[in-house]
Amino acid sequence: MKKTTLHAFISDALRVACAVMGFALAASGAPLTEREVLDRLSIWMDGHPVMGSLAGSTIASTVRFPENGDAYSVYVVAFSPIGYAVLNSDDRLPLTVAFSASSSVNLADLPDNAFRAALLTHAEKALQALRGMDAAAAPDLSYRRAASRGPLSIEQYGPFLTTTWNQCNPYNLLCPDDPNGSDYYGHRVPSGCTPTAYAQVLYYHRWPLYGQGTHSYTDNSGSITGTHSVCFSPPFGWAAMQTAYDPWAVSQPGDNEVADLMYRLGVAAEADYENGGTSASILTLGNRLNTYLFYEPIGYAGSQAELLPGLNESLRVGYPCVIAVPGHAIVADGLLDDSGTMSYHINYGWGGSNDGWWSADNVNGKAISYGCTSLKPILMAFPAAATVQAVAGEPMTLEWWLPSRREQEAEHIRLRRLTPHSAVWNSAAETLDHTVSSGWQIKPEGRSGACWFAGPLGYKVLTLTDFFVPDASSALTFWMQCRLSSAPFRVAVSSDGGNTYTTLFEKNDNYTLSWQSYTVPLGAYAGEQLRIRFELIRGSYYQSGGVWLDDLSVTSGTWWRWLPFIEDTTLASRRYSEQRTLLDNCADFSIFEVTSSSTYKDWAVSTTGGVDQCFYKQPGGYSNREYHLTAKAPITPGTGTRLLMRWKRNLAGDGFRVLVSPNRSTFTEIWNAGGASDWTEQAIPLGAYAGQPIYLRLEYTTGSYYSSGGVWIDTLWLQDVTNPELEGQPVHLTVTTAPLEVGSYTLASVVEDTNAISHTLSPPFTLNVSPRFNHRLESGGSVTLTSYNGSSERLDIPSEWAGQPVAGIAANAFAGTPVVSVTLPASIATLETGAFADASALQRLFFAGNAPSAAPNALAGSAATVYYLPGRSNWSASFGGRPALLWNPAPVPGAGFGFQGGIFGFTLTGTPLIPVHVQATTNLTSAVWSSVTNAELNAAGTLQVRDPESPAHAGRFYRVVWP
Repeated sequence: MKKTTLHAFISDALRVACAVMGFALAASGAPLTEREVLDRLSIWMDGHPVMGSLAGSTIASTVRFPENGDAYSVYVVAFSPIGYAVLNSDDRLPLTVAFSASSSVNLADLPDNAFRAALLTHAEKALQALRGMDAAAAPDLSYRRAASRGPLSIEQYGPFLTTTWNQCNPYNLLCPDDPNGSDYYGHRVPSGCTPTAYAQVLYYHRWPLYGQGTHSYTDNSGSITGTHSVCFSPPFGWAAMQTAYDPWAVSQPGDNEVADLMYRLGVAAEADYENGGTSASILTLGNRLNTYLFYEPIGYAGSQAELLPGLNESLRVGYPCVIAVPGHAIVADGLLDDSGTMSYHINYGWGGSNDGWWSADNVNGKAISYGCTSLKPILMAFPAAATVQAVAGEPMTLEWWLPSRREQEAEHIRLRRLTPHSAVWNSAAETLDHTVSSGWQIKPEGRSGACWFAGPLGYKVLTLTDFFVPDASSALTFWMQCRLSSAPFRVAVSSDGGNTYTTLFEKNDNYTLSWQSYTVPLGAYAGEQLRIRFELIRGSYYQSGGVWLDDLSVTSGTWWRWLPFIEDTTLASRRYSEQRTLLDNCADFSIFEVTSSSTYKDWAVSTTGGVDQCFYKQPGGYSNREYHLTAKAPITPGTGTRLLMRWKRNLAGDGFRVLVSPNRSTFTEIWNAGGASDWTEQAIPLGAYAGQPIYLRLEYTTGSYYSSGGVWIDTLWLQDVTNPELEGQPVHLTVTTAPLEVGSYTLASVVEDTNAISHTLSPPFTLNVSPRFNHRLESGGSVTLTSYNGSSERLDIPSEWAGQPVAGIAANAFAGTPVVSVTLPASIATLETGAFADASALQRLFFAGNAPSAAPNALAGSAATVYYLPGRSNWSASFGGRPALLWNPAPVPGAGFGFQGGIFGFTLTGTPLIPVHVQATTNLTSAVWSSVTNAELNAAGTLQVRDPESPAHAGRFYRVVWP
């Protein structure tokens, strides 16, 4: 095949000369030859923010598309080894249609090739545009982008997605079987372009932790039919999912998790699963993100002109959007404003093939047809656990997930407690407080004041956040006026926490606007906890129609409302963090050397992969030979160490794997991959070899291959991470010392943002508060503590519990607890056998009273030292087999007392090696004491105390307490 090389122009003079020549050759509009279009491409690429990296690259092929000699076609230029450009063939149109510096182009005539569909539409619409132009019109000269000596204005946002997902195996593992399907699809139907597009956006946000509700439908269309049902409550396996998968692998990490995501989205969209392709509405699925998956209501535009403003706004703030080309859903995940020429980075959901930039300015209003924007997670503090355990009298920690790309908006987290009420429930419908609403609004023309309104078309839903427990006579009463065609209004209830709803009232085909009262009996659900929902369903409608609701009430029974409980303004967080150490910049073979068994098509250093220099293994090679790079020196990973590799690949039956060896001769595979991807960072865990010196090997495995394929590796790092399970998602913590009574609490949270706007109530969770101690009542009117339920390291046992004196500690009362230091009151008279057994962290026991009666092995297995106060009886040098020391610290006058060097200090004396905690305050009536030192007396029984804060105070009081 003939190859052409594009040369980058260096000087401004040469650049301008070429531009002038181009103008002279085409003073009026005309079709462009291949040579002319390539010359213009060379000028356009020079200094381009994306394609400039390919200046000077070899052209592997240039073809006309469509291939069948249509009235209008474009030039598709494929670079070697990677990259492409699609160019208009008439100089009255802007030069570039689409381009990529890091993806291969695939024009295969397959149902799921969205790029091909977009080009066909472009060719059709371009022809229509040209027929409306004067044949002598001046040529479009926008390709001369760098001809001016003035600075170029360039803004680029994204690409944001790291995934190169597809519709084949393993994405469709849960989709219906297809008897006529191919091996590539695992003999199942494709997952569908709409679920695949939305799945990549949801993975980008790693949101939500889990959804709410269920959805079912029957697919009656086509040859593959069936009923599908999913529940959105089980958690999504974000951490297990990979950014790319090999369609030919039998089993891969996270394959079931990504298939589960795809199938749940397909069912939510009510996909039509078929052999030739799976179809679904992007609008339907976009709306159901709000219904089931805790996303904000989406923006939707039905034309390119309506779409672009919202698309630009979303991409500028980091929110990819799902858009459509004819017959296909794709993701726009990047925006390039090149001096006013707008291009959008498109992920076509086809395993990385064709992913690249598309110019929406080329033929206005055409190939990008419509789309859904503002795909944003709800600003919500999502409870990390459905049930939380706490202990009365000890700090309580609650963990929340906030959407990582919105956490900076959060100012407060306000906890709400579900609280019972027995009076009649009513609402004047003048605000949307105590509701979760999508599409409903407040209107002034109510029956008595303002009212709730939905219309003129659905789907719109309003769910009360109050819960109801009806009795046999309970009923919902409301006033309504409506103007409805076929689209019905419904009242539905759920008795399973919102997973499923049952319609109790429905009305449609009503034109006359008049306020009427309606009653919906609830007695059939007596004793059950109900949620109530109002829905306006899609269907035909009147432009001035809709539903107005006012003056609602629920008679009889009890109801529950979310009331203020605790507020968190700190928003402390625990999050993923990393530290990278450069291992190899892949510019030469000084760190990794070529150790292949053949030099044919071996590893090399490339300068044409879209980066300055990188390792490159061209596709192919002998099937009975090995092609690998091996580290010259070993590394010693830690438990959190990962090999981080910036790479891209385009693989068919060939593959890539990473191996390790303790001796550089026997290697074990730890990771492998196939498929295709743009430049991405891949993390490979090495923690299984923590503390062991190992050699790394990077190996290409032969098999069927793409001629433009291969493996490119740009950079290798050693990455040490903390909290790897939180990658892409922080966890915020609420820590409170507010006293809580023993019991069970149903809680939820509301985030208040920096503009003092309160957002949607989170899913509820249960907080179970246990007593700090369990106890046994003794016949003499005292109690014995049988177990400690808390997690404090320093513990003061109370002298009284449950209204009775604490006289004893039972066997194994502290087993498995983290206590380090325990203070026991003077009321303690008995320690039972093994009272402190299995308290492995215990170091100190401090007794305030006389020596208690202790079973012979009360302290068996303990490493604790016992301390007692002066003047207490029955103590000796040991207690329960452990050393016992008199705790008697006291300040003494002498040379160390007073100011030295401007700092006050004094000396403590006492029993050698006893621990002490010295504290200070400026006011004896204050409960606030600050720590000065926490230490032990030395072997001579002294400790010199110096207070570095003393110069800042006119006077200070000091005390010595048990640490």
